[in-house]
Amino acid sequence: DDDDGRISPGPITTRFRFHVTRASRQLCAKIAAAIDDAIERADATRGALASATVESSAVTAIPHDVVDALIAGDHASAAASASHVLYVLNPAPKAYASPTRGARAYAYAYDSAVGRPQGQSSTGASGCVGQLWTGDDAAGGSSSGGRYAWFDLTAGPVSYGPSDGGEGAVHALPRVHAAHARRPDQLAVAIAGLLRRASNHLLAPPAARAVAPRVWRETTVKIVRVTDLPRGNERRVPPLGIGEIESALRKAAAMPRFSGDVGEDDVGTTTTTPAVHVTETEVGVGSCSLCVAAMHRALKATARSSDPGSSPGGGGGDGGATYAGAEEGENGERVLNLDVGRPAGGTHREFLDSAELRYWLRAFRARIADEIEMDLGDARTGDDGDGVRVIPVFLFDLARAEALLLDGRDSAVAFSDMAVAVRTRSLTRISPNGFQCQNLPVLIEPADVHRALLGAVLTAGWGVAPAHLTWSESRGAAARDHAFDVGNSPFGELSLVGRKGQISFAASDAAKRHAILAIVAETRHRASRVLAALARSRDGQGAMTPAAGLEFDGRWASMWRKHERALAAEAMHDYARARHFAMSANVDMEALTKLVLDAAGRLEARLECFEEAKGSEGLVWRVLSAFAVFVAAYFKGKDAFGRWWNVKVAKQF
Repeated sequence: DDDDGRISPGPITTRFRFHVTRASRQLCAKIAAAIDDAIERADATRGALASATVESSAVTAIPHDVVDALIAGDHASAAASASHVLYVLNPAPKAYASPTRGARAYAYAYDSAVGRPQGQSSTGASGCVGQLWTGDDAAGGSSSGGRYAWFDLTAGPVSYGPSDGGEGAVHALPRVHAAHARRPDQLAVAIAGLLRRASNHLLAPPAARAVAPRVWRETTVKIVRVTDLPRGNERRVPPLGIGEIESALRKAAAMPRFSGDVGEDDVGTTTTTPAVHVTETEVGVGSCSLCVAAMHRALKATARSSDPGSSPGGGGGDGGATYAGAEEGENGERVLNLDVGRPAGGTHREFLDSAELRYWLRAFRARIADEIEMDLGDARTGDDGDGVRVIPVFLFDLARAEALLLDGRDSAVAFSDMAVAVRTRSLTRISPNGFQCQNLPVLIEPADVHRALLGAVLTAGWGVAPAHLTWSESRGAAARDHAFDVGNSPFGELSLVGRKGQISFAASDAAKRHAILAIVAETRHRASRVLAALARSRDGQGAMTPAAGLEFDGRWASMWRKHERALAAEAMHDYARARHFAMSANVDMEALTKLVLDAAGRLEARLECFEEAKGSEGLVWRVLSAFAVFVAAYFKGKDAFGRWWNVKVAKQF
């Protein structure tokens, strides 16, 4: 503090490290030519290439990978120059400004990201088109591979998000018009805002929750699939994709190797990969009666109007809203049906209350583990011993033809200690959250839970927040922006996460960052315990030898310095260096703990007898003398009072 009592400012500065460069002419020409070729192919096969969520007469959908392949190659050649690269594209394809056919509006479809032909869906659902793409973390733990994003200012216009146009709805991303050639400053503000939004959602996304302060050697995701039929819905619905989920989680947990790391099992490798395993176990309802009890306790129903598409509560959500769905017409066209999911002759819709389902599963967790003969780890931390963490996922695989969702809107929900999911055999596509893309409902299939399951595990195990959430300093709460939900995000209904085991670098980096912060949190927690132990044993300062005291001071200074270096490296997205210093600081903390325990072991209990205080004998005798005087006076007074009373009574008679 200063002399006047004010707190002096700390040595904290904010610096933005960025560099703006103009792309090469060759790259611009290749991108424009690739877009032209894609539009020509779309015109040649108009019906097959039109996206399932885009009116072909308004916007032509072209595959995103025709542009992404060129940008990925450019980023790979210059990856060492920057940790993240944001490409702002303004191509000039011939088809966009054709004098004979007029301007052609196009947008990017992401069907190729799931490994299927453009516009063809194996599940009956298709993601939304957009103007952007976020790079995949295909390189696993590499320092800069895949950490890029690009935005096409010529594409569009696109519109997606909540149908009511509420918070987070995307009505129009920045687009280049002919008027901007005369007044380019009008476009600069829009581009700056777009880059700021990209930084908030992609480069520094918030955490969904704090990860437990532990260093885990291995993480095991145990999917308990509770079925009401033998083999459940296998071969009747899209598979879960366990291998792809495991691959995506391993890439998210992979850490690039730092030059100073020395390991036993991964010498010569470029990444340090904490082991991640995903297992699936089928459990019949007869073998897990407590699972069934928890599900039935969480089963709820909402009343709704008998008119299709109406809402008695006037609001949406669970208050009586009906599902919007789509069915195939006679000629193969899509026919919207606003009354999908209604039980025959009924006026209610069933759903599972996720909070209540988690409450009962948590209460029955130990008994469920005994019932199905499976170790589900500690109920609070998931610790399975020897540095192994267990993340249980309870998937209720039900052979019912009606849609059943968690809270009436989600296929999977994550909690701090588990994830819960539900899958039904219903092949009818529905729109439970009322999202739209190009003014058409965004449809999902309750039978396909691959994307929802991956997102729930990322949130439960690594605290990764959904892509549409960011922290707002002005309001002090989370804000929504669905602009980055399209593409390869593992969250939301607008994305398409394929079965290639790849997720966006934003989700992968968030998982790495939260794992490092968990190591730092554990070090800080142990440091506070060491300081508390020293504060309680001040009388035993001599128990630590001079050599041990010097080692303690050195270790403490080293730990604190590495702690600061780890946080600084994490802030700069250098996860290899951050993990190196975090683990090294943790090693110093273990040595400090051992020094304190050794010193505590040398403490001896002793009983010291003190002499009585000076003058205490006289005080005792004075108290006894005063008591004796009081007793003598009492008896003398009693005799005198008796004689006086006798004389007074005799005079009366």
